[in-house]
Amino acid sequence: MPEKHQLPCAYNSLLGVDCPACGSQRALDLLLQGEFIASFKMFPPLIPVLFLIALFILHLFNNSWISRKFMFTYATAVLVITIISYLVKLIL
Repeated sequence: MPEKHQLPCAYNSLLGVDCPACGSQRALDLLLQGEFIASFKMFPPLIPVLFLIALFILHLFNNSWISRKFMFTYATAVLVITIISYLVKLIL
């Protein structure tokens, strides 16, 4: 059951199926509470996504620290991880 401070999933509300990011808000909440295993079980790609956001912010400030090629490669890897996680959730 979503907490009162979390946004509802429009994708799930319209189609009745979880979206690829369903569980990410609850997983972030669990991670912030120190529940690392529960967070990973809820939404496995959370840590790579958070790391990608941090890298993107660093890249915005100084693009010589992190190459565009690395950013693209890492973002693609995170996308693949997210899609695999989503497909596994749908199958199970």
